[in-house]
Amino acid sequence: MGNVRTTHIKQLSEKLIEAYPDKFSIEFGKNKQSLDGLMCFDSKITRNKVAGYISHNLGKIQKLKTLKISYQNPNLDKRKKRRRY
Repeated sequence: MGNVRTTHIKQLSEKLIEAYPDKFSIEFGKNKQSLDGLMCFDSKITRNKVAGYISHNLGKIQKLKTLKISYQNPNLDKRKKRRRY
């Protein structure tokens, strides 16, 4: 089973990604360090959950970008033509 994240964690991480897109990456450790500089958290658990969701979300975005590039340039000339009966 996967991780369950609350809406608070998701909303906070999405706002941080929008506000500071250049400070975050796919690596969890770098995200933890940059979060320490940006905000003060009550607990390590909350900080780690936010950092983990940021790295997860950026990984999904990166995968989607690579898929869009490969799907934008299909070889349309090599399609088989349908026969109509």
